[in-house]
Amino acid sequence: MATAGIKAGPKLGSMVLSMASKKITVTIPEDLLEEVRAEAAERGVSAYVARALRLQLDRDRLRELVTWLEEEYGPVTAADRAAAREELAEIDAEHERRRAATGARAAAPPQGKPAQKGGPGKGRRTAGEAA
Repeated sequence: MATAGIKAGPKLGSMVLSMASKKITVTIPEDLLEEVRAEAAERGVSAYVARALRLQLDRDRLRELVTWLEEEYGPVTAADRAAAREELAEIDAEHERRRAATGARAAAPPQGKPAQKGGPGKGRRTAGEAA
């Protein structure tokens, strides 16, 4: 086991942001510490650990909410899970369509503005001209 001094709070490089921080000592397996150090790199171990702890707290709170909702309304059924997964798949597909459309628009020339040929004013349409 390795002991690491950890200063909680977000970091940017070696600069701790304006959040109040408290230095603590935790003991973790050496192999885990090495993995965290490698993964954290420039962010720093403290920022990495603080983020991991925040994510775990969020997860714990979500589990608490699910437990409460199941006590209140009954357990989630297989049909409920399937419907939720289907809806998430539809949302993901819509996001992907929008990303693809945005990428296609960025790569294509602007619509409604044909390329000019032969100098100024040539090849342009006025508001009253038909396409």
